Parts: sequence; structure tokens; C-alpha cells
Amino acid sequence: MKPCEAWWQAPLYCTWIDQSFAAQGMPSADLAEQTAESALPTRTVFTEKMVRDAVEVIKREKLPFKTILLDEGWHVGRGHWEPHPDRFPDLRKLVDDLHADGFKVVVWWNWVEIEKAVEHRMDPAHLLASGKRNKHGCIMRDYSSSKTQEEYLKPLFHKLFSSDEGCYDLDGVKTDFQADKVHADMPPSDPAWRGEEMTFYQVYKLFYAEMKKHKSDAVHIGGAGNYWLAEFIDINRTYDIFSSNYLEHENRARMLMATTPGCPVAYDFHNHVENLDAYLESAKALGASVEIGNLLTTKQDIFSDPEPATPDYYAVLRKHLVA
Repeated sequence: MKPCEAWWQAPLYCTWIDQSFAAQGMPSADLAEQTAESALPTRTVFTEKMVRDAVEVIKREKLPFKTILLDEGWHVGRGHWEPHPDRFPDLRKLVDDLHADGFKVVVWWNWVEIEKAVEHRMDPAHLLASGKRNKHGCIMRDYSSSKTQEEYLKPLFHKLFSSDEGCYDLDGVKTDFQADKVHADMPPSDPAWRGEEMTFYQVYKLFYAEMKKHKSDAVHIGGAGNYWLAEFIDINRTYDIFSSNYLEHENRARMLMATTPGCPVAYDFHNHVENLDAYLESAKALGASVEIGNLLTTKQDIFSDPEPATPDYYAVLRKHLVA
């Protein structure tokens, strides 16, 4: 019964596959190979220029995208959510320019992980289980702590979503890469937060409320087929699929519609030109929105090399996508 903004269900452009093609041709299908360190090439090629180039394509080709999602790499590192000073030297100016062009701007955010490269920036008083590492070798923040909430999360979300001077005026977050990170031997300090499902519920409830305080129509793009989390997810995406079999998206979308009723569903990236028409037709038939991950570069299929996107590719998008 919660409100659903019209722009949440419009086609969305996310930078991730364009980043991946620019860096290494294709993201790994293996989660273990998508760690912070191995994802570095895909992050380090990501620049403000890439975003502006994609926006020029959207305008030139009259593509009906309403939202620009800056995926992983806009920030300094997982766990330290400041714009990278070299690749995004003035994030607020970029956001203001995109807003002026009629776009909403969303960023990739991971509340779970703190990568080793930015650990020195962490306040030890905010860490879970006194800085104990999970089985992946990561330290984490204890969001159940009022100290962490007041000194870290609330100021962070003010900076991300407020239009105040010195803030970024963003329009939402995409959460990602959270699976298998919360473990029983690293309990939050507040007993009411303990247990993996309860931890997720409490964190989602907390950050969602903080985001909405600053911008009532801000969006949370999630990827969780969990009834109790649906209250705090505005778009539920079908998540990464690395083949060109669009039926994987369709079946995941049907699952999400059943397990998170009332939460809009989006087909996530279709990484190839192969079966693109069928993928877009399937989403339309199911009433799902679409998140496109590449506008600058395409691949015909999993065996092909990346090539610059062609007018024919844009024509297929125009044919099927509706604002």
C-alpha cells in the first residue's frame, strides 16, 4: 500500500556493464571473483566523462530513461562513501546538471562491507564485535549502536540526499553484494538486532527512514525476495544474469512478485544483443520495468568481443521502452 512514484517504474540506465566492457570485457559470474580487489578494473575506469557520454547518447537517440544509476566506482572504496576525488571531482555539479536535464540520480551503496584499503578511515567505536572479521576477512559497522547511527549513518545520509550546501542531493541507492556477510559469531550489540534476517530488517528499516527524511520520493533499489524486507524496497531487481537467456529474468521476476507482493520489479541487465528483443518483450508482458546496463558498448553474445553500440541497438531500445 505504500506510494509508488512514476519515475521508479520508468526505464533506468545503470553504468555497470559499460564499466565492465571498458575494463575487461565481462564481469565475472562467480561471486568469489567479484570481491572489492578483483572488481578494481571495473571501478577505476569509471569516470564522470563516461556518465556524461552516456547521457549524451540518451538525449541524441531520444531514449526514454528517467534515472541514471552510478554503479560501483563513484566512491573512494567500499565502506568509505565519498566521491573519488580524481574520477568524480565534483559530484554535486554532476548531479545538478543531470537534474537540470530531467534525470534522477542514484548511487551504488553497500552497507555490509568495508574493504581493506579504507579500513584506516574507520572509527573503531563504530565496528561490529570490536572489529572482528567475518569469514570473508571483512570488518563491519555495528548499525545497532546508537553511536554508529548518530555519528556515522545519519550524517552520511544527510550528505548523500540533502540539497544543503556541501551535500550531493542524490535520489536514492542501489544496495548490492550483501549475501553471506552477516554471521552468528559477530552479533550486533543490541540483542534485538541479532540473527541474519533480523539484522537485515533492522538495517533496511533504519537507512530507509533516514533516506526518506531528506527526500520523500528517494528510491531504494534492492534485490531481495523477502516479504519482510519488501516494505523498505521500492524496486526489486532480478539481479545479475550472465547468459542471454531472458527466461531467467522472467522466472526471477515471477518469484519476486510472489514473495514481495506490491513491490515493483525490474528486469536487471541483459548483457548481450542476442535475445534483446525477447528480453524487452518479456518485461513488458509481465509489467516489469527494465534496467539497462550499457549504452556505450555492446556484446553480441557471451563469446563476442565488446564493440561500440550501433544505431540498430538504440532502435531496439526505442522500439520497446516506454517512459
